[in-house]
Amino acid sequence: MALRERIPVQLDRSISPTTASTRLFRNAASYHEENKTGRAVINMGQGAETEKGPKAILGNDVIYTPGKSDITPRYNGVPGGEMAVRERAGAWLGRFLGVSATAKNTFVLPMQGRVGLREGITYSFNVANGNKIALPGGHWPMVSGQVQKNTKGAEIVHYSNPKNDYDNDISEILKRGNLFAVYTNGAHHNPTGKNYGKKYAIGLQADLEEINKGAKTPVVHILDIPYFHALKQNTDLDGPYYDHGIKELTDPDSETPWIAVISFSKALGTATPGLSFVVTHPKIAADVEERLMQSIGVAYNPAYMAQIYDGFGPDKDAEHLKHYQNLRDKYITNQGGLVKTAKPQNMVDGDPGMTSLMKLGPEFQKRRIDVSDGHYDIKDGNDFIEAMLQNFDWVGVNNGVDKEGNLLIRTANAEPTERYAQGLQNLKEGLEHIKNSPRIPGM
Repeated sequence: MALRERIPVQLDRSISPTTASTRLFRNAASYHEENKTGRAVINMGQGAETEKGPKAILGNDVIYTPGKSDITPRYNGVPGGEMAVRERAGAWLGRFLGVSATAKNTFVLPMQGRVGLREGITYSFNVANGNKIALPGGHWPMVSGQVQKNTKGAEIVHYSNPKNDYDNDISEILKRGNLFAVYTNGAHHNPTGKNYGKKYAIGLQADLEEINKGAKTPVVHILDIPYFHALKQNTDLDGPYYDHGIKELTDPDSETPWIAVISFSKALGTATPGLSFVVTHPKIAADVEERLMQSIGVAYNPAYMAQIYDGFGPDKDAEHLKHYQNLRDKYITNQGGLVKTAKPQNMVDGDPGMTSLMKLGPEFQKRRIDVSDGHYDIKDGNDFIEAMLQNFDWVGVNNGVDKEGNLLIRTANAEPTERYAQGLQNLKEGLEHIKNSPRIPGM
């Protein structure tokens, strides 16, 4: 392989892995453009959907234009939007996900889902006696970051990544006590892409109900749902459009209080400025509303909310479903190419969705690769990301290591298929080159 010139960009290891990879990609792309190198970097770590929702759903540019949905003015009387919009959003959640949602327990936020997640974590920590939160072992780093930022001394305990059947260790963690919340991805798990389905949801709900029965300060269940659109659509016309266990986990009569955050950053490409629905168990809705009033305020943009009201009416259901199916088809194609390229043994078990997780064993670690001005040593996931950028114009996201010591590299399947295919070619060349490179002397 011809050595490529090392470019003057580096991965910032002091910030979150997602932000670090995004900045690395942007800095590299800018350098190549300014210096007319002819090289193009493929960002396969990109977590945002590249395709916006169709104009039939959100036709007004106010949804996608920064500044137009300013949330500073505080002249609306109710946090989470006017009641008619909240009623419309709640009905949509019922039709699509089976959630029992009304205007009283549904809040429409003109911001990304991580804000709703932040509020859910903070609320749960403040009302509970426990100081532990259960997260899946392969969780997205942003989640643990939110816990660390918004609680004082909360301890994170890990349970096994979701599987099809509920043979999980959450039950043992619940029995040990001192939990204030359990966090799950309510559909596709980020970053593995695994969809746990109804059997898993029913088992988890039974365990939560058992531990919360009669409890004065019950354990809160926080559902983070940014990837529902990649699920297989339900063929049963009597059920919700997506029947994968979310309905069972949001039972309005359950002993378990729950807070579900449904983000449309991916499904409709609304990451800027953001759109999410927060829906809660009816018995904690008033408390969550007060929490939103104190932290976010009662900001309201009439044009923005009018678009939400129009775009989430029942007459737009077919447009939503068609758009989501098109995205799912893209994910299936892209993920199939990724598994073929990286090889099944180098992938964490997952389903076709927006994210996938590679696990790279010893053959890809402690390797020394040549670069134009010397060599580059791969000692961890950050080194792998930088080496792939410098030599193969490819960017993913470092997701740490698993208990077997494998490097975990998150990829996203959102790029258009043609561009994604180029990314796969770059990845293939990089994996083969690293695998065949000599080990770092003395390691």
